[in-house]
Amino acid sequence: MTETAMAALFRAVHRQLTVAGEPWGAAVYPNLAPAGAAYPYVLYNFNGGGERNSISARDAEIVLVVKAVSDQLSEAFAAAARIDTLLNDMGTQDTASGYLYPGSDSEWSVLTATTEDAVSYQEMMANASPLYHAGARYRFVMEAI
Repeated sequence: MTETAMAALFRAVHRQLTVAGEPWGAAVYPNLAPAGAAYPYVLYNFNGGGERNSISARDAEIVLVVKAVSDQLSEAFAAAARIDTLLNDMGTQDTASGYLYPGSDSEWSVLTATTEDAVSYQEMMANASPLYHAGARYRFVMEAI
């Protein structure tokens, strides 16, 4: 075992969300955006989960929060809808093409990807316009290959 399920999932989500033509471009970040990042951008972070122990091989069930951040509410909601199109039902057992792919050297496969709870809130910054966060919690079921 040389790779964790979390590392493979972070890579797969990043690859899926940084395809050309998205409103956020390549601005997709794990956990925190860099200071001064242009809007909109996408953040994803661990929200729970780990080893499933449903089979004797390595498996995992991981929940990530994936959200768009913008200084315009309509832009945050539009980006969140696009994120959902790119992630929901995009496991290898959900679809035959366009699925979440951690890379050819990965030890993991993302079997299912499911949208769960919606995320939406407004962040107030001192002496600045509000920031809008919109997205969802996504549950990913994985197995080692």
